[in-house]
Amino acid sequence: MTDARPPRLFTYENALVAILAVTFGIVFMDRLAVNYLAPFIVRDLRLSATQVGLTSSALAITWALTNIGAGRLSDVMGRRKPLLIAAVIVFSCCSFVSGLATSFAVLIGARLFMGLAEGPVPPMVLTLMAESSSRHRIGLNTGLIINGGISLFSAVLGPIVIIGLAQAFNWRAAFWIAAAPGLIMAVLIARFVREGGAGGPDKTRDARAAAAGDSFLGVIAHRNIVLCTLLACFTLATLMIGSAFTTLYLVDTRHIPPTQASLLLSAQGVAQMMSFVVAALSDRIGRKPAVVAFSLIGLCSPLGLLYFHGPLWGLALLMVLGGLAQGVTAVLFVAIPSETIPLRQLGTASGFIPGVGELVGSVGGPAIAGWAADRTSLEAPFMIMAGCSLAAGLLALGLKETLGVRPDDPAQPLAAEARLAA
Repeated sequence: MTDARPPRLFTYENALVAILAVTFGIVFMDRLAVNYLAPFIVRDLRLSATQVGLTSSALAITWALTNIGAGRLSDVMGRRKPLLIAAVIVFSCCSFVSGLATSFAVLIGARLFMGLAEGPVPPMVLTLMAESSSRHRIGLNTGLIINGGISLFSAVLGPIVIIGLAQAFNWRAAFWIAAAPGLIMAVLIARFVREGGAGGPDKTRDARAAAAGDSFLGVIAHRNIVLCTLLACFTLATLMIGSAFTTLYLVDTRHIPPTQASLLLSAQGVAQMMSFVVAALSDRIGRKPAVVAFSLIGLCSPLGLLYFHGPLWGLALLMVLGGLAQGVTAVLFVAIPSETIPLRQLGTASGFIPGVGELVGSVGGPAIAGWAADRTSLEAPFMIMAGCSLAAGLLALGLKETLGVRPDDPAQPLAAEARLAA
């Protein structure tokens, strides 16, 4: 007679995923608010397309640098929670400051400082999650946080709430109101999140001692880490170019009313939210097939915006398919790295991969796209997006499959690394 117990819903692992998903989502909602408010800000501050792209790129620069630095620092410290709480509080205050901007210089300054505060959030969130995740659901948990949480708040609720606030009040008030949820999440993190996962303080001390001797270059030199970093550059460029220019393109070039444009963006946001199924699917079919397939599916969105001129529901469907492609980020940022290197090194990798991706993709992507748009038309950014999706799909063919191989950290790191080398 077997004692088969159904899986429990109310567990620490599930509660942690929920808290971290909401936190990550609020961070990205604050980050992308400037893109959703672009039509209002452009009219008020008289910005060019290049300046719109630079407001997105400015935050990405400081975000990326603190991504890399904070991830490495957390591995050496063996502590994630204090850094995460401080970052959440500071970026919430910076969102309020964005609403005070009276010129392009003030706006871009506020976004630069906001990136400094938000940058530590991804490596802290992702490493805290990985330390407490069951091995059979690392992809699912990562997808729920990166794709589910981010998309629910920044892509589904974000366009409707932020644009709605701007229409009801003004774009400054939208920034101010968006600052409040982050402070609430800082309190919840302080109250409920544990340091060190299941191993608690003892595991934290062991990880700190082991990580202190790890070489930074040794962590990032693995083939999969290098490829995941390159893939992140293309994937984040696609996401941020689309975020920066889709609203402008729909309203100013295709002459779709702002209310309908916000619904199209929200439909794509629903798909981005549901794209956690890509990471969950990778738990079954493998990391590499999932990344290759859905990177190529990402072509649907930019090509649909450029060449589909049928009913709006048809355009929405293509944008939904393109939105699913963002599910590969969870696989690239955590699932593959956590199966390539020991967990004690994951803060370094989960800071480095999205950090470099931000510097190249999120900084360079919108800036280049804005420059191209000013010199040609607003169609140029979407041609660049299509090229990035195609490049990602081809590059992913070089990944080494890792499903089922997760290095034991810190108890048996050498044995795990030997299995990977075999």
